[in-house]
Amino acid sequence: MLPDDESLRRDLQRIAGARHHQPHDVLGAHRFGEECRYLAYLPDTRSARLLPDRPLERMPGTDFFQWRGRWHEDEARRHWTIEREDGRGAVHRQVDPYGFLPSVDAPSLQRFGGGGD
Repeated sequence: MLPDDESLRRDLQRIAGARHHQPHDVLGAHRFGEECRYLAYLPDTRSARLLPDRPLERMPGTDFFQWRGRWHEDEARRHWTIEREDGRGAVHRQVDPYGFLPSVDAPSLQRFGGGGD
């Protein structure tokens, strides 16, 4: 799935509107053939990078930032740290939550959605 893909556009719109049912499928590091694409949603951000040395490029007209590079198996297991400069010039660092697997499994979500124990 590439940034000009219509399916990705819909996913990004749903994430920005807080309506996406599974943001882990879109955000964080994902493999596309031999390429790794890392995608982050960072509202109120002037610039961002993955520490220590991977600049994130803003997707034009959005609050989404991405990095693309060659895939390495450790990319999927990495706990990425994002450094970003906000709109007022303050610098923030955070560990990206999408570097971790979801902690609630599908059967638990189904029970929760159905009102079961």
